Amino acid sequence: MSAAIKELPPALPMSDVEIAAFIANALAEDIGAGDLTSEAIVPVDATFTAAMVAREPLVVAGLPLAVEIFKHLDAHAQIDVLVQDGALVAARHVLLTVSGQARAILAAERTALNIVQHLSGIATLTRCYADAIKGTRAIL
Repeated sequence: MSAAIKELPPALPMSDVEIAAFIANALAEDIGAGDLTSEAIVPVDATFTAAMVAREPLVVAGLPLAVEIFKHLDAHAQIDVLVQDGALVAARHVLLTVSGQARAILAAERTALNIVQHLSGIATLTRCYADAIKGTRAIL
C-alpha cells in the first residue's frame, strides 16, 4: 500500500485489494484497450509534467486515489500532493503535480479527475450544509 492510500480516512471500508480493483475497473471503463490518441501522436519515450488545478472554490477530496491512479499506469511517476484532503481551496489552486511518462499521465488523467471532481463535489456540498446549520442544534 502506498503512502497516499495510508492517508485515507481509517473508516474507508475498502481493503488494498478492493482499492486496486476499483482503480483497475475505473481505468478499464475510461480507457478500455488504451488511449488511442496518445498512442498515435505521443512518442513512447515522451515525458512531461501536468498539474491538477481547482476550477472553482472547493473542499478537496480524493487526492490519495488520484495518486494511486497515476501510479497504476506509471509506477515511477513523481507526484507532489500540494494540499490535504479536506482543505478548502480557491479557484486556480494547484492540488497536485505529476511528472512521468506522457502516455501514462494522459491515460490516467481523466479517471483521476473524475474521482477528484466527484468526491470534491460531495465534500463541498456537505461543507455547505454544515455551514448552513452552524449555530443550530441540528446535526449533520
